[in-house]
Amino acid sequence: MAATVRRQRPRRLACWALMAVLLADLLALSDTLAVMSVDLGSESMKVAIVKPGVPMEIVLNKESRRKTPVTVTLKENERFFGDSAASMAIKNPKATLRYFQHLLGKQEGNPHVALYRARFPEHELGFDPQRQTVHFQISPQLQFSPEEVLGMVLNYSRSLAEDFAEQPIKDAVITVPAFFNQAERRAVLQAARMAGLKVLQLINDNTATALSYGVFRRKDINTTAQNVMFYDMGSGSTVCTIVTYQMVKTKEAGMQPQLQIRGVGFDRTLGGLEMELRLREHLARLFNKQRKGQGAKDVRENPRAMAKLLREANRLKTVLSANADHMAQIEGLMDDVDFKAKVTRAEFEELCADLFERVPGPVQQALQSAEMNLDEVEQVILVGGATRVPKVQEVLLKAVGKEELGKNINADEAAAMGAVYQAAALSKAFKVKPFVVRDAVIYPILVEFTREVEEEPGVRSLKHNKRVLFSRMGPYPQRKVITFNRYNHDFNFHINYGDLGFLGPEDLRVFGSQNLTTVKLKGVGESFKKYPDYESKGIKAHFNLDESGVLSLIRVESVFETLVEDSPEEESTLTKLGNTISSLFGGGTTPDTKENGTDTVQVRPARSQGSLEDGEWGRVVATEAGRDWGRHSSCLGLTRPPPSPLSPGLCRVNHTLLWTLSCPCARAPGHIPSISKHCSSNQTACRSLDSLLPYGHLPVPRLCWEQQAPSQQSLGDLALPAERFIHRLCWGPLVSQEEEESPAEGSKDEPGEQAELKEEAEAPVEDTSPPPPTEPKEAAVPEEEKATEKENEEKPEAQKPSEKKEAGSEAAPPAPEEEKKQKPARKQRMVEEIGVELVVLDLPDLPEDELAHSVQKLQDLTSRDLEKQEREKAANSLEAFIFETQDKLYQPEYQEVSTEEQREEISGKLGAASAWLEDEGFGATTVMLKEKLTELRKLCHGLFFRVEERKKWPERLAALDNLLNHSSMFLKGARLIPEMEQIFTEVEMTTLEKVINETWAWKNATTAEQAKLPATEKPVLLSKDIEAKMMALDREVQYLLNKAKFTKPRPRPKDKNATRAEPPLNASASDQAEKVIPPPGQTEDAKPISEPEKETAGSEQADTEPLELEGPGAEPEQKEQPTGQKRTLKNDEL
Repeated sequence: MAATVRRQRPRRLACWALMAVLLADLLALSDTLAVMSVDLGSESMKVAIVKPGVPMEIVLNKESRRKTPVTVTLKENERFFGDSAASMAIKNPKATLRYFQHLLGKQEGNPHVALYRARFPEHELGFDPQRQTVHFQISPQLQFSPEEVLGMVLNYSRSLAEDFAEQPIKDAVITVPAFFNQAERRAVLQAARMAGLKVLQLINDNTATALSYGVFRRKDINTTAQNVMFYDMGSGSTVCTIVTYQMVKTKEAGMQPQLQIRGVGFDRTLGGLEMELRLREHLARLFNKQRKGQGAKDVRENPRAMAKLLREANRLKTVLSANADHMAQIEGLMDDVDFKAKVTRAEFEELCADLFERVPGPVQQALQSAEMNLDEVEQVILVGGATRVPKVQEVLLKAVGKEELGKNINADEAAAMGAVYQAAALSKAFKVKPFVVRDAVIYPILVEFTREVEEEPGVRSLKHNKRVLFSRMGPYPQRKVITFNRYNHDFNFHINYGDLGFLGPEDLRVFGSQNLTTVKLKGVGESFKKYPDYESKGIKAHFNLDESGVLSLIRVESVFETLVEDSPEEESTLTKLGNTISSLFGGGTTPDTKENGTDTVQVRPARSQGSLEDGEWGRVVATEAGRDWGRHSSCLGLTRPPPSPLSPGLCRVNHTLLWTLSCPCARAPGHIPSISKHCSSNQTACRSLDSLLPYGHLPVPRLCWEQQAPSQQSLGDLALPAERFIHRLCWGPLVSQEEEESPAEGSKDEPGEQAELKEEAEAPVEDTSPPPPTEPKEAAVPEEEKATEKENEEKPEAQKPSEKKEAGSEAAPPAPEEEKKQKPARKQRMVEEIGVELVVLDLPDLPEDELAHSVQKLQDLTSRDLEKQEREKAANSLEAFIFETQDKLYQPEYQEVSTEEQREEISGKLGAASAWLEDEGFGATTVMLKEKLTELRKLCHGLFFRVEERKKWPERLAALDNLLNHSSMFLKGARLIPEMEQIFTEVEMTTLEKVINETWAWKNATTAEQAKLPATEKPVLLSKDIEAKMMALDREVQYLLNKAKFTKPRPRPKDKNATRAEPPLNASASDQAEKVIPPPGQTEDAKPISEPEKETAGSEQADTEPLELEGPGAEPEQKEQPTGQKRTLKNDEL
């Protein structure tokens, strides 16, 4: 036993060490568990995070605002983001980039590029000849692509999230407009890669809004479909979405809520920006009209003035949404001339009349794509900032024909909250309630290819074929496979957009190229030459439309099949029997099969031990005439119901055996009944042994039994316990030594041989493999199994007990020569990978070298910004220290502890540092600034130390005096405790008294010495020394207090003259027993349960005979205690 404990100790230590390491890893990983979402709008963005302890929170920027402008100011040596960049738009409009998302995925000839130039003429757009795109030309040496600018914004959003979460973040979900095509989505992914973000998903902003709406209204969703329309008008575009909410049954989590995108309509240019631009144009005309007679320049030619007008137009649009009119005011608009004009809401609505007419357009598109009408839509909900314009709500309400519009959702933050919920669901660090999201494909995608066809003999022509890959409004993500059957040489096929007839002419021009990719296959002909004797099953192309809506070609492969015929081979009787049963249960039957006969099924040749190949599965089958599970559950010692016998094979074997299970119920339960070999063509029923096993279907490496004809021992003679036998059968090989050494071919029978076969198995070898999991009780029983059981129940018993006994020694019938099995042909499948060359036609992605260059460029800019922030922080700290110290030199408390010479020295050093900072500080490095600050702090350290010590003295000394007084009173009280009740020793009280006296002496001596020193010298009375003395004294007092708290009072001495009352001689043992505490809930005055009369007799007998608990040598005087013990035990039993 001791040796076992010693062996277990190292294991326990190793386990604890492993748990400690895992816990440390989890704690380390907990610092990087946060995920974020970025709702990228045209004008502003919202960032949300989820981290442990913070469920779905909007991130505040440096100005403590929940919404951050998507604006970047790029200069030669610095960058600005957010509100800082928006303010820089007035000073430097050329270097301030806004609304650049409209250029993502667009080539130079796209109408949106021309529109951007017209709206923002101050920006110079360069041309990239390699990709046919544009880039921002800030200066001759400074240029950035739209993807790089977006990467800067995403990196800035991550920095905001990391500051808010106080931990690094890399995983993110980014929202994109639903109308983004493949080129635009790939551009966003490239921008995120430049920023170093791991994109979990690009989610459509309308889907994110619908998800947020459904998550917070989960209880309102039921099995009845609810159709909700979301009308989202933002700054740059408008999207209308019809969503169906419903509870659906899922395989993983049962009934769960689901949202399905049913219809989508959009307008790429309808939004708040266009309204602001029209207001800006109106204000420019008014300003020019005011200065018409002065011969001034047109205000439109001044970029700074136009930037001021656009900012005022934005403010004016917001104010007019709540007021009928407002006064526009701009100080120093141009040439130091102020501008002031009154604008009414009616004028604003007249300026945007054609825009308001386009408001119902997305609604009609959404209804058409969903194939629904407005009566089926239960509610219309407004989303986006531009929906706050009263005229937009008025026109929309009239178009949908509802009583009112839903405004019960946060129009600005809904998309960000839905996206961050999806981020938490996709992250492995969080577990959220499932919410099924089924997004829809907006633009259909198809595959086009041409091939030669022979319409007439000798006349060949090319036929153009189209195959729809992903249909419009079909769900994604999903995978598709297209098979090309009539190609035996290299060929090309094209991936293009499908029918885009739902888009207008202008939208088609903005959409760009309708051709996505040309796929060139290489190696098709070589694959056919490699497998000339195989039948081609076609060229299979595997496509994937992932969660982000991005299409990718996974692989292309050429598939071949052929029939492989194995050579005929003599089979042993055991293999023949196994084939028969395998055919009955898994091989199927032919129409001419007899009632109990089976057809042959293919079985691989018997192999030697260890040569089993993957996929070689057999069945160990037991036959029983007219028996069912319930008849044998007791004699087999099996308590669990059988699993389905028609499931995949139980044991992985080389030889498949058939056994007749004789079940004499007189045998002891828990043992395997006698088992003998038997096989005949007229058996009444067969049952798979796995239906009798409580462990279910268990894969086994090998079960190989050797045929031993001379032996007459049956397996049942081993009389193994049922569970042990099953364990050996399903996990351990029952093989003899001769079988391990001899090839499997030695067990074949000669043709026409009719010898009586006996199987002998050695004792199973010990096996240490773990038991398999238990099959669930609710396992479905296949129909074939039910039919077999029903047949068995209807038939009477076919054998009597005497016949069963004879069956164990009777030989199997001979197999005629004409029943020799010719192994049928099997199919062999070969797959050959085909080389693929992709030619992107819509917008080529950045090459890897250019992408790496862009990543490095952004990292350099980020490092430069961080270094600049560090330098500015050091300069500000130095400047603040100089000004604060100069001011302190004139304060009385500092003058009291310093001499005139000391103050003049410090003042001179501070003046010199201030002059250096003004003259040379702009070119000083961060290290120089920090060194200068360290030098000044060292100079002023003595002065600051003396002032701080004098400030702490009154409070510290008062606390020390208070502690000394209380300690003295405590010691005085402890000495007054009577000797019989004293809990403190003399040593303890003497030690406390010594500490009190030493503390008093130190205080008096130190304060006296400090009083003799001048204030300008270093003090000897230090606050840290006072705190140390207080801690030492408090430690002694607390020790005594804790001892008094936990010490038990001493028992009072008993009176020696007192006499003890003896119990009467005739008192029963029950009267002398101790009082039993009643159980909880029972009052003391409750009547106790009376003992039976025979117990009383037993107690009387205890007076004369010793109790069994006391042993044979017990004295009569010690009878009371055992009696009490017995009484207590009886109460415990009750």
